[in-house]
Amino acid sequence: MRKIINGYFYDTERATAIATATNGYQKTDFQYMEETLYQSPSGQFFIAGEGGAKSSYRQRVGSNNWGGGEDIYLVSPQDAKEWLEDHQSIIDEDVPEIFKEWFPGYVKEG
Repeated sequence: MRKIINGYFYDTERATAIATATNGYQKTDFQYMEETLYQSPSGQFFIAGEGGAKSSYRQRVGSNNWGGGEDIYLVSPQDAKEWLEDHQSIIDEDVPEIFKEWFPGYVKEG
């Protein structure tokens, strides 16, 4: 996914994926939503997400209908940290070690 925001180009293919969270619904469900926190090569954090017609990523289709959609939006380092904290129970992968400074008690098991 790609988007230009404030004159800067954000591309999920060129950024580092940090963590992905889903809400547990199937992709075919109207309530489905998936978000991934990324860090761009320049250090900016952003979230790329997609979802169904009843998610926050919905898009208007015609005059009275909604369909699924996707979007990218920028977040501050503080917002990225809060996103990780808020979604920790549904994040599938281990949080990279670059966040040890954010979470001093974080110890990777294994």
